[in-house]
Amino acid sequence: MSDLSTMSVASSKSLSGPDKAAAFLLLAGKEAATQLADYFSEEELRAVFVAAERLQSLTVDEMQSLVEEFRDEFARNGMIKTPGSVESLFSDMRPGEDFTEFVNGGGQEVIRQPVVAETPSWSQIMEQGTEKVVEFILQEHPQTGAYLLSRLDQSFAARVLNELPDEMCNAIVLRLVDVTPVEHPVATELDKLILTSFAQRRDDELDGEALERVAGVVNELSVERGEKILELLRTANEAKADLIRKFLFRFEGIEGLERQDRAILFDGMPAEEIAVSLLGASETLMACILDVLSQRTRRSVENEMAEAKASEDDVLETRKKIAKRAVTLSRDGKIRLTAD
Repeated sequence: MSDLSTMSVASSKSLSGPDKAAAFLLLAGKEAATQLADYFSEEELRAVFVAAERLQSLTVDEMQSLVEEFRDEFARNGMIKTPGSVESLFSDMRPGEDFTEFVNGGGQEVIRQPVVAETPSWSQIMEQGTEKVVEFILQEHPQTGAYLLSRLDQSFAARVLNELPDEMCNAIVLRLVDVTPVEHPVATELDKLILTSFAQRRDDELDGEALERVAGVVNELSVERGEKILELLRTANEAKADLIRKFLFRFEGIEGLERQDRAILFDGMPAEEIAVSLLGASETLMACILDVLSQRTRRSVENEMAEAKASEDDVLETRKKIAKRAVTLSRDGKIRLTAD
């Protein structure tokens, strides 16, 4: 894939019976596929391997369609064919036999697919800028956009969400909550395709990592847009919205923390960093922060503030960093956050 805008999602409707069987043998993995092979006749097995060899790499949407079709048997697995995977599977299933001879024994020519060029890394995608990513997402399903943003830096993902129309932004955030971790090697292929996981979602399970990731993105947004998204999440799933709110915290919320929690938050933090975060802060917020610093640190902070020439962006980034630290300390049970 050389350009985000050229990426497309194919349909699985054209897959034949042998194609589907081949896909599921690869989907099942070597051990399970070897056991399943006992149920195939020689001719059926040959047809399946011919199909497997000519089968192009499947998109997640194609595999999701197949998974839904065989939901009971394959609820939580996934596959994208990789070079050599067909031959490797055959060697495990039919040890001592030659793959080419076996396939050609059916009188069908094996058509090998060309190896696709290596896909860009996530950092390379971010280097293209938010405009390019937004352009791509607008042409894709929200689930694809959700998986993509879940793999990118939170600040970058937040900027992308800010540039998306409200409808698409809301649809993606709802799905970000349910983007579940996908184990290697499936995740590797999903990353290459920048497509979402098709792992079955369980409504009775709440993925704390996913919820915290969504909260991290919301924390990067403006207060107004963050509240709109949280209200949307509450409408869709009140329980998840309440859990996400526990991870939401902004710098201004420090005023609501207990004194001992504020002391823990700023303990060991560089004076320069504290000084930058206080530039332009309200008097009450400044007072409640300076109050928990040691006399030496407080003098250093006040001196730094007198000489500081940080930009507005520097101030915002420093405040976000401190807010993230507060969330981390709260998650680790070291402080208690009070929702802003």
